[in-house]
Amino acid sequence: AVIGPQGNATGQLGGNYFGSECPDGTTIWANMSGGGGQDSWWPCVPTLAQAIASIAGGQNVKYAQGCGQRCSGNTNGKTRDVLGKDAKLNPNVCNSADLDGVAEAVDLAKNSDVVVLALGFDTAIAGEGHDRLDMGLPGAQQQLAFAVLEAVNEKRKQIASKKVDKSMPKVILVIYASASISIDQLLDNNVGVDVIIAGHMPGVTGGTAVAETIYGLQNDLGKLPYTVYPHEYQNQSSFIDMSFRTPPGRTHRFYSGTPLFSYGEGLSLTSFAIKSHENELPEISLTTLLDTVVMQANVRNTGQMAGAQVIFVWLVPNTEEARELLNARLGHEAPRQLLVNYQRTRFLQPGEAEDIRLVVDVDKMAYVEATSSRRILPAGQYQLLVNSGPNNAEEGILVQNFTVNIDIPL
Repeated sequence: AVIGPQGNATGQLGGNYFGSECPDGTTIWANMSGGGGQDSWWPCVPTLAQAIASIAGGQNVKYAQGCGQRCSGNTNGKTRDVLGKDAKLNPNVCNSADLDGVAEAVDLAKNSDVVVLALGFDTAIAGEGHDRLDMGLPGAQQQLAFAVLEAVNEKRKQIASKKVDKSMPKVILVIYASASISIDQLLDNNVGVDVIIAGHMPGVTGGTAVAETIYGLQNDLGKLPYTVYPHEYQNQSSFIDMSFRTPPGRTHRFYSGTPLFSYGEGLSLTSFAIKSHENELPEISLTTLLDTVVMQANVRNTGQMAGAQVIFVWLVPNTEEARELLNARLGHEAPRQLLVNYQRTRFLQPGEAEDIRLVVDVDKMAYVEATSSRRILPAGQYQLLVNSGPNNAEEGILVQNFTVNIDIPL
C-alpha cells in the first residue's frame, strides 16, 4: 500500500524551478494555465505510487491519500507574521473534514504486507515568498501517520501471538520536502517505522528513483545536506536572528543540541570498510599557507550489493583544551567542526575496493577572527577525521593529528 498526500502527487517532484517540457516532450504550460494546482501540471511524471505499481507488476498495489498535505485552515487562526503582514490561513488548523480519508487509509494498512507512508510538502506550503509556520509535518499528516502505524502495530501483535499466519508487515516512511521536517514522535522505537527515505524534491524521475530504492534495484544514494532539528528547536531559536552562534546554534558547525539526523548522515543498501594502508598516521606540523595534508584511504564494499560511498574529512581541535584555546584566540566560539573535503568513490562491486587520495590545503582550514574578520589558521593542535558520516563509526575512522606552530594568516 502507498498511503499519504505525497504518494500520488507530482508537485514536489517538479520543485521550485523547472523547464517547460516533460520527459516525453510535451509541454506543461497548458496545464499551468488551466489551474487545478501544481500536481495537475505534471501528468507525464510517474508518481511514487505509479512507479511502485509499475515495478511490482502483477502484485496488488493500492493507494489512499489519507489526508491533504495541508488542512483547510481556520479564519479564527489568522495571525500576523514577524514582519507585521497578514499571514495566510494556518495550514495546521484542521477540522473533521480534513480527516475524512484517514479511515480508508487505516483499512488499507490493515490489509497490506508493506506500507509506504509518503508525507511532506511542496511549494504550496513553502517556497519563494512564503515560509512554513511549523517545522513539523503540516496539516493532519502526523495524525494520519499515527493512525496507520497503530493499525500496522495491531497487526504485528496478532502475528506475534500466532493468531494469523503472515510475515510481519513493514512500514517505509518517505519524506518529500524542500527542507528538513521534525518527525520526533515518529522516531520512537515503539512507533514502528522500519525505514526512512529522505526523498527531498528529487525531480521528474524522483518517484521512480525512490521506488527502485525500495525494491533494491538501485543504490546510488547520497548524504543528508542539512541538519534535522528536534521540533522544540523552533521555540529555542529565533528565525529573525541570523547569527549561527546564538544558542543553541545553527547547522552542524554550531548546533549544540542532539539532532534527529545529522548533516552528512545517510545509509546504503550495502556496507563499507574504511582503512589506511598505514597502521598509524604520523603527526605532522604545518607552518605556511602553502602546506597541505595528504591522506590515503582504502574504501572496500563489504556488503552484497554494488554501491558508492561518500568519504568526509572534518577539521576539529584535538582536545577540549585545544578548543578552548582556539575560542579565546578567535574571540568567539569556533565551529564545532568544519567540513574541509569530501569525495565519492566510484561504484564498487561487492568485495571491490578503491584507494582515494584526500588533499586538504591550509586555506580550506580557515577560521575567522571576531574583531578583524580576518581568515586565519591559529597556532594549536588539531585533527582531521576521515569517515563516511557522523554515525557510521563502524565503517572506520581515520585520524590525522597535526600541529600549527605559529598563526598562519590566509
